[in-house]
Amino acid sequence: MNITESVLYLVPDAQFGFKIGHYNEYNYIAWSPINTLPQPTLAELEAIQVEVENKIALRVIQENKRREFPSIDELTVALWEKIVEGRSGDDSGINKLQNARLAVKAKYPKKDGT
Repeated sequence: MNITESVLYLVPDAQFGFKIGHYNEYNYIAWSPINTLPQPTLAELEAIQVEVENKIALRVIQENKRREFPSIDELTVALWEKIVEGRSGDDSGINKLQNARLAVKAKYPKKDGT
């Protein structure tokens, strides 16, 4: 279980750390007194473990997609060349970029298949 992610899932603005040498160990959380909410219990953290793991997995997929998608600069230039300069899709590079986008979308489909 990722204790840090789980705590922040329940208490987004929580201030806490771990005692030296005990990272990600519940019994060694150093809960700051400036927190307005109490430290979540281990049972509360275990209850949301699946949700937190899904959130982390989704974030990894989103980061991978962002890295693999064509850049905004590449898209802007291709659109400019296609629309303003009137180049064909092949000459402007827009077809190549669209194929790259579709490949990334196929590699990382949304859960509902859209």
